[in-house]
Amino acid sequence: MRRSLWLLGPLLLLHAARAGATLAPAPLFETIGVEQGLPSSRVEEVIEDRAGFLWVATGDGLARYDGVGFKVWRHDPADPASLPANHIQTVFVDREDRVWVGTADGGLSMLDADRAGFRTWRGGSQAGQLSGTDVWAIAQSGDGAIWAGTFKGGLNRLDPAS
Repeated sequence: MRRSLWLLGPLLLLHAARAGATLAPAPLFETIGVEQGLPSSRVEEVIEDRAGFLWVATGDGLARYDGVGFKVWRHDPADPASLPANHIQTVFVDREDRVWVGTADGGLSMLDADRAGFRTWRGGSQAGQLSGTDVWAIAQSGDGAIWAGTFKGGLNRLDPAS
């Protein structure tokens, strides 16, 4: 029985080749980079929102990709509603379709559903403040709370009523 199975495999391959069968082509990647408008070739994370936009956390700002091009948000020292830093380490879209970003040394920021500006929580030593400015992870729990994991600052919970 073993011998017949061993011979059957090569015979089936030979028959498929004679019948004109072709192997599926290997998948080809398309590179979308700085030349196409991505703010940095350092991509930390990608997530999709309800409208189908891709949000890209990069080493030089937050980018939204619509399938054709990018809209980019960066830190502007003259605008308090801009990102607090350009190195975006993580991005998360919550159930209310708000975009949350964790930055390197800038804290946690939220872009509201209108996409008008950012609200930022920076780290500090006072009670109730974010425990660190280097945010690496963001999640939302069943009760709507936003959770932010920081480097050397531990885990933070933001009440949904805040």
